[in-house]
Amino acid sequence: MNLKLTFQVLFFAGIVELPPSLVHGRIRNQVTEVVTFAQFDRNALQFVEDLMFDVEKVKALQPGDYLALDTRSGEFQGGNIFRDAKPRAA
Repeated sequence: MNLKLTFQVLFFAGIVELPPSLVHGRIRNQVTEVVTFAQFDRNALQFVEDLMFDVEKVKALQPGDYLALDTRSGEFQGGNIFRDAKPRAA
């Protein structure tokens, strides 16, 4: 008998402008990295606060600034998408 095992990996990168509650719970529970820009909506702030983001830091982010959480390690990083962008080769 010849058994062939197939493993499938799903990589999901989403930019969500909708409330996180509209992203299915099975997806939210498997997220390995969360990146946030400045938030001011109460529900959005509650979502990032539940993930242990400092809400005041999130509200104080400037244009292009972000905070990122690796949910596996609990490590936070931050940066600016404009400053940190690497130039593309021509």
